[in-house]
Amino acid sequence: MALNLINDRWIPVRRADQGPSVIRPDEMADPAVVFPAWPRADLNIACLELLIGLVFLGDPPVDEGDWQDRKAPDSMRLRDRLARLAPAFELTGDGPRFLQDLEPVQGEVGPPDRLFVDSAGATRRGTTPI
Repeated sequence: MALNLINDRWIPVRRADQGPSVIRPDEMADPAVVFPAWPRADLNIACLELLIGLVFLGDPPVDEGDWQDRKAPDSMRLRDRLARLAPAFELTGDGPRFLQDLEPVQGEVGPPDRLFVDSAGATRRGTTPI
């Protein structure tokens, strides 16, 4: 299954007008979108950080005046600006993929849930779990 983080709907959100929904990053500019609706607060924050980074990369303001002129959200403008980034955000296919580290993994490979703050994780002698 192909997944592109720019072109596909993958972000769960709460909407003021329809309840829960799944959107593309550019649709976050829709005034009816209230907030991401991941099952964990840390995932909501991570999603917001990714969206902020996408906006900055895809449509950075030229100057403060440009920033002030863009107070109203514009989903169509954002979709247009993010389109050029889409090839870099394809998660399946041949060759290196988005955020893929091509270096061999050093040390023990653990389960992905150890990335969460509240995970017990692994402990070494003389250390305490997070």
